[in-house]
Amino acid sequence: MRTILATIGLTLATVMAVVFVMHVQRVLVWMLIAVVFTVALYPAVNWLQNHVR
Repeated sequence: MRTILATIGLTLATVMAVVFVMHVQRVLVWMLIAVVFTVALYPAVNWLQNHVR
């Protein structure tokens, strides 16, 4: 009985997580793009800050 309830609970949690990700997909994509730009531009911004001062 405990195994069945655990399996049902994990399945419901997985379905809810997938539905949540589908609803916030656009926000997650923009956050991923922002992270990529942050990592890519960090050396250039650091160099610029050191040479402007």
